[in-house]
Amino acid sequence: MFYDDYGFMQTPDYGMNESNVQMNRFFTPQEGLLRGNMFKDEYSPYKNLTYLPIHPKSEKEKLLFKIYEYDFAVNDLSLYLDLNPEDREAFVYFKSCLMELEKVKIEYEKVYGPLELDETKGSEYDWVKEPWPWDKDGGGGYV
Repeated sequence: MFYDDYGFMQTPDYGMNESNVQMNRFFTPQEGLLRGNMFKDEYSPYKNLTYLPIHPKSEKEKLLFKIYEYDFAVNDLSLYLDLNPEDREAFVYFKSCLMELEKVKIEYEKVYGPLELDETKGSEYDWVKEPWPWDKDGGGGYV
């Protein structure tokens, strides 16, 4: 994986050539999350309205938003692949998003602790050590 100047993930072609792959069918995970759709040919903005960009306030929020982006991409692509399992291009993109999601989750958990209860792997019960999202310093901004 590599990123362009705007922080968007660029997907490697995994040995596929231009004649059989048109990766421009898909939005990047960041674009897909903001639009609510990973497929460029299926996106139609409501009444020509646009989305607002997300501006994380901290490194923790930045990693959480990356997790949201890749999680959305994996889920949207998996729904498509349920109906179109023979689409090799979508499967390659799905796998690359899945690998990136795992990397970002590992990076987050190293610094901030587990994302889910079943990911508590250390010798301590560290699930309750971090502030909850609704706590003032929990990064959720709800209080």
